Amino acid sequence: MADAGAIVAAHQGLNQPQRGLYFAPVRHHSPASAWAVRALIREIKPKRVLIEGPADFGAHIPLI
Repeated sequence: MADAGAIVAAHQGLNQPQRGLYFAPVRHHSPASAWAVRALIREIKPKRVLIEGPADFGAHIPLI
C-alpha cells in the first residue's frame, strides 16, 4: 500500500489552483466517484473539463 504522505504530496503536486488546474483521477467508476467528481466540478466551476476514456467512448461525450 502507498504511503499516505506520498499520496498527499502527489495530489498537491498535480493540483495547481493558482493556475486553475485540478485533477480528479478515478480508477474505478462507481456512483460514489461520479458524485465526488460532480461535487468538485460544482465547487471549482471549471471553464473546461478533460475526460480521458477509451477510443470508442467519443459518441457518448454529448451525453455528459
